[in-house]
Amino acid sequence: MRELTRLLSLYVNFFRPSMKLKEKRQKDGRIRRIYDQPRTPYQRVLEHPKIPEETKERLRKQYEELNPAELRRKILHLQQKLFGLATPVKGVEYE
Repeated sequence: MRELTRLLSLYVNFFRPSMKLKEKRQKDGRIRRIYDQPRTPYQRVLEHPKIPEETKERLRKQYEELNPAELRRKILHLQQKLFGLATPVKGVEYE
């Protein structure tokens, strides 16, 4: 299932934004969390000043070659194959 892991990694790193915690503030016994704007790990790498330009260019080329819909279809197909290999549990139906 290395292929599934590789595809999931590409999908998450290039197309799934996440919010990163910027800071926590405590006021009146309550903690308030401040988050950064949602961005993908790919976007964060491109914005980072210490990442070499060659690395950023390689990632840009890789991004241009990716199709998120096709990636998602391949992931779902491999997940269905994985579910098919699982030992069925009594009383549980799989779609």
